Order: sequence, then structure tokens, then C-alpha cells
Amino acid sequence: MPGVKRSSPTRKATPPDAPVPLLSEPLPRWAPAVSLAGVVLIMLVWTWGRWPDLLIDFSRDLYTSSQLAEGKVLYRDIAFFTGPLSPTLNALWLRLFGSSLRTLVVCNLAVLIGFLWLLYRMLREIGSRFAATAACLVFVTTFGLAHLVPMGNYNFICPYSHDMVHGLVLGVGAVYCLARYARGHSANMAWATGIQLGLVQLTRAELSMPVLVACCVGVALLAREPREAWRPLLLRVLGPAVALPLVAFVLLGMLMPWGSALHGVLGSWVWVFDPAVSGMALYRESMGLADPGGNLGRILAWSVPYAMVLVPAAVLALRTRPEQRGRQATLIVAAGATALLLIIGWRHAGPADLARPLPLFVALLGVATVVALAKTPSEFAQRATLIVRLTFVVLALCLLGKILLDTRFFHYGFVLAVPGTTLMVLALLDWVPEWIAKRKGVATTFRWTALALLTGFVGIYLQLTGTCLARKNVPVGEGGNAFLADSRGRQVNAALAFLASEIPPDKTLAVVPEGLMINVLARRRNPIACINLMPPELATLGESNVLASLDKTPPDVIVVDLDRISQDGLRFRNETYARSIATWILAHYQLVARFESQPSDPMRLRLGVLRYQSGPI
Repeated sequence: MPGVKRSSPTRKATPPDAPVPLLSEPLPRWAPAVSLAGVVLIMLVWTWGRWPDLLIDFSRDLYTSSQLAEGKVLYRDIAFFTGPLSPTLNALWLRLFGSSLRTLVVCNLAVLIGFLWLLYRMLREIGSRFAATAACLVFVTTFGLAHLVPMGNYNFICPYSHDMVHGLVLGVGAVYCLARYARGHSANMAWATGIQLGLVQLTRAELSMPVLVACCVGVALLAREPREAWRPLLLRVLGPAVALPLVAFVLLGMLMPWGSALHGVLGSWVWVFDPAVSGMALYRESMGLADPGGNLGRILAWSVPYAMVLVPAAVLALRTRPEQRGRQATLIVAAGATALLLIIGWRHAGPADLARPLPLFVALLGVATVVALAKTPSEFAQRATLIVRLTFVVLALCLLGKILLDTRFFHYGFVLAVPGTTLMVLALLDWVPEWIAKRKGVATTFRWTALALLTGFVGIYLQLTGTCLARKNVPVGEGGNAFLADSRGRQVNAALAFLASEIPPDKTLAVVPEGLMINVLARRRNPIACINLMPPELATLGESNVLASLDKTPPDVIVVDLDRISQDGLRFRNETYARSIATWILAHYQLVARFESQPSDPMRLRLGVLRYQSGPI
């Protein structure tokens, strides 16, 4: 009967070809919680107050949510080009606990801890306690609380986009609930999968599309299982996945025209197939399409060092027998030394290089899982584990699509590379050793080699984090909005002091082309709907529309990055854009203050304060 939990059918023992856990569990039950809590605490103390970037990206979400908490309406009063879930959730936090950076930090810390628990439970569905703990430790140190490049934003406390973090949490949660359904056929787990699948559609396409594909693959595989009631499963998963976006559409439609509500619910799906947006140099470079041949060569080149360590270690482990104790010890020492030398050679590599082979690794893991699944008859219990593993592999591979030829652990990769990296850890510490043990080899030697490699791997990224954190020593803001910034903070502090002393508090402020943190710290409102004048926002909203909004309600004051504006337009990287907007600003505003850093400053910033000329302030 629908809604009634059915007991799992009796399954036979695992077939000879199926991946059976053959390694003893080296960790007691309490060890994962203690080790993960300890590492999170250490990372929090180390990185405390240094998570956000001063001017780029993160402050967009903080400012948007603060305005929603004060009563503004998303898409009607504030332009936004992704789904409504994250800004609405953040606005709820700010309304309940106070509108400040501190509130968002504490709530995001709770999200991080919840996701860490969820990730561990998900990995335990397909791996051992030891490997799942190691994978979660890699996540905390390399993604969750890392700072791998001078720009902030790429951590789970102050992310450049909350849609990315929330989408990943919901995506992993959906696959985990599907995994629990595969174990016990609980109707509640099927409904939970559908609810999270529906909510993730309200984030952004690069998260919702992979989650949708992965869940469809998982449901399709489960529906083919004997005695599986596939119609109720399909209804419970797809029903909420369709209903929740419809509910969001109706709620938004009560506050704005229905066309705007539909546009908001679809979010970034609208722009996925728009060449004006998807064809932008920023996104082409992100996927590695600006130099596909060169990036493919780099993937293969960086795969070779990994293979040089892991393949010989696997071969020697296969040729060693348990009774050869001396040879085991020699191999472990030799493998560890080889991995250490390799890591020493990598210490000067760029922060992106070590991650390049990840898509190739995940693809190979997918092929191996498909082969194992095909060899496992339907009556064997191990089949459910393989289905869950394949579903998670599909999620990982689809998430990497946006950075496929240029995979890295920062920028988009701080979210998109998480499932693939954790799968890599599970394969190295569980699945390859199990495969070796089944063939009478000594899996311990390979596992020690993999641990040495992973330790050095994490060590390199911790070193990068330390280097970036050392640059953040300038206090900015006060009270709940206080944090430490890099040297750009001196110019921002000077600009804030000027605004406080020379510009009345009721006057409006825009920061061009980006830098809404100044609005937050100065507690000044931006009067136009397009609060960020970056290429993606202008491509989605239309430059003429933004210019019309500026002309209709011009900000009283503009703080501008003087290095990024001229009569030729605004500048982003090596390109210019928005010439009409830049020309209009220069024609209607007068420079009244300038704040510059030293020419030798690697984070050089030239801020100017512009006053509107058409009326007295």
C-alpha cells in the first residue's frame, strides 16, 4: 500500500565480483565526531573574522538579504538573476537575529556543521567510517574553511554566492535520502528526496541541473529493481519537485507581475541557453573552453604524477602477501617517501593545478561502478550500494561540468568539486584497497601510500590558506559588521570616514562596478534595482534598462574604483563593457575625494567618491 514502509526483500550473499568491504574498520565509533569537531574548531580559530572578501561578490548577498529583511521585494525592488531560496532564507535569519554580518556568519556556520554531518552520513552509505572521516576532513580543510586565493568568498561561511552552498546541501541531501530509500523502501525518504529536489530548483541551474540528473538516474535504477513499486516512488520524488517551484511562483505572483514571478522562479535557467550570457568570456574561461586543447593537455599532464605514485603502489600491493611482513614495511616506507617527494615537488604548483585530473578520475570511477553493477545480479544485497554510489558519481560528474576542463578547488570549484573530491578519497582508502585484498594482495601498503598522498595534498592547500590569511590584518567595520580585510581595507576605511563626515546619512549611495560591503558598512541604501554593475547582471538585465534606472533615480553619491572606469566603459579583467553607463556617470558626477594605496601594494586600490551634480546634497 502507498505510504506504508515495506520490508526489504531477502537478498542473497554478495557475489564474488561485487565490491565487499574486506578491510577492518580502524576507527572506533566516537572517533569521527571527535576528529571532525577538533579540526573544525582549529580551522575556525585560525580563519576567524577573515572569511569575506572586502568588495567582491559576497557583499551582494549580504546587502540583498538585508534589504529584503527591511521589506523590499526580490525581483521587484532588487534585481536578482538566480532563484529566490537563498536570499529569502538569509533575509529570514537577518530579520530574526538582527541585520549584520555576524548573524549571517553564525547561521552559515550552522549550515556548515549540518552539511558536514550530512556529508559524512552520505559517504557512510558507500564507504567505511575511516574513509568517510578522511573525506570530511579533506572537505573542511580544502573547501569549507579554506582560503586558497587572495580573494575571499570561496568558503562556506562567507561564500560568493549562497545559492551554490545551499544547492550543494540540498543536492547531497536528496541523494542521501534516496540512498536511505534504497536501503529500506521508506516512503518518507522518497518524499524527502522530492522536497529537496524541489527546493534545489529554486537556487541556480549549475546546481539544480546536476541534482535533477543524478536523482533521475537513481530513481530509474531503483525502478528497475525486482519487486520495486516504481509508480509510488516516481510520484513521491517528482511530485514535490514540481509542486514547490509552483508554490514559489504563486507566492511571488502575488507581489509582482506574473511574468516577473516566472522569471524569478526560473532563476538562472533563463540564461543557460542565452548566448549573450553563456557565451561570455568569464564563463567560457571557467569551463576551460577558451583553451580546450591546452586545458585537456594539462589534465593529462597532471594525471601522470598521480599515476606514478598510485599505480606502482597498487601493483606492488597485489604482488605482496600477508605473511611478508618485512616487504610490507619496506613498501610502506618507500611509498610514503615517494609521495612525500612528489608533494615537495608540487609545493610551488598553482592552486588550480592539483585538482585538474579530478573529472577524469570521477569518469573512470563511474565506468568502474557501471561495470560492477552490471556484474551484480539483482538478488544480491550489494546492488543497492552500487546504485547509490553510481548516483553520487553522476552528481559529482555533472557538478564538474561548469569547470570540466579547468577544475580547481576555488572559485566555482569550492562547491562544484566537493562530491568528486570526497569520492576520490573513498576510492583511494576503501575501494582500491578492497579490490587488492580480494586478489590476496596486501591492501594496507596501498592505503598508507594514499594517506601519504592525501596528507601532502591537504598540506599544500593549508599552506595556501595560511599565506592568504596573513594578508588580512586591517580591521574594517564595527560591531556585528566587523571583520579583517587585506590592504584594500585602508582605502575603504578612508572612504567610509569621508562619507560619515561629509555626506548626510539620508543620502543614497551606489558602488561601481561592485562593492556593496561599503553600502552595508556605511548603512546607506542603493536607490536602483541593479545593485551590482558587473557583466553578468548587465547581460541579464540589459544595459539600457540599467541606464534608465540610473537616470530616473540617480544615487546621491557613487564610490567608484577609479581603475575600472573611463570614457571607454567599465573594466572587468582585460575587457571593457557598459560604455553608455560609464559615460553617463562621468557626465553627471564630480570627483570630490580620492583614496589610493601605495603603487607597490599587491592589492592596489584607487577609490573615488563622486557627487551628483544636478542638485545640492
